[in-house]
Amino acid sequence: MADGTGLQGLLQSAQQGLQNYGRKFSNFWLGGSPAQAIPAPSPNTKVAPPQQPQLPEQPPLQMIEGFRFNETDPKAGPVEVLPTKYPMEHMLPYLEAYKVATKQYGMPKLSPEKLAAMALAEGRYDFGYNQYNTENKEAQKLYETMTAQGIPPRAAGFAAAILDKQQVAKRLKIPFEKAWNGTGRSAAGKTGNDYVRRVRNNLKAVNHEKNKKLYEFIKSNTALADDQYDDVETAAKGGHIGKPLPGGSKMI
Repeated sequence: MADGTGLQGLLQSAQQGLQNYGRKFSNFWLGGSPAQAIPAPSPNTKVAPPQQPQLPEQPPLQMIEGFRFNETDPKAGPVEVLPTKYPMEHMLPYLEAYKVATKQYGMPKLSPEKLAAMALAEGRYDFGYNQYNTENKEAQKLYETMTAQGIPPRAAGFAAAILDKQQVAKRLKIPFEKAWNGTGRSAAGKTGNDYVRRVRNNLKAVNHEKNKKLYEFIKSNTALADDQYDDVETAAKGGHIGKPLPGGSKMI
């Protein structure tokens, strides 16, 4: 029988062997070499962020400039010095929807001069459109027909709003512009009559040489050579009767 010293030595030797085996076993499952432990990462090690997919660059919008009627200082010139810029790609769907509504479905026409004056007065590529009256069955029918045809919903709503406001103008015997703006008073204290005056002032600016590109862009995407229009004066008289919509009802 071995003495106590020998037994203690055997126990220490066995414990050391188990510790060595444990280190080798853990290194093996961690992917390291059994003979070499994996060093712990340094606290100063910088981890690279995950790579984000590269999105294709979008081409810049093509802008067209419009110079509004100079209401603040007419003596300085007939139009404002600084232009209002309109993205052509954003304005185009509204013009195309208007053209479809007039050419295919008989909606009474507004002249390209009137549309350009509205764009100038509003300073917006959507001509000041917000929403259309969904309670107007004919406007709703036009909207549904055009969206089913593939016209973008907001652009189709623009055409439906024009139709609705034309009917309001006829019923109340007021200019289309007043119906488009509303007959009440805005938070800024402006009335529908103020809006009519602003649009008519900008009709003068439409023919300015600085607005030639804006006017030609609107005209080329809405008008034909033989078009006749329901302008401010004729809109109050009721305009003309449109073609039947799909479904049998006339638009006005």
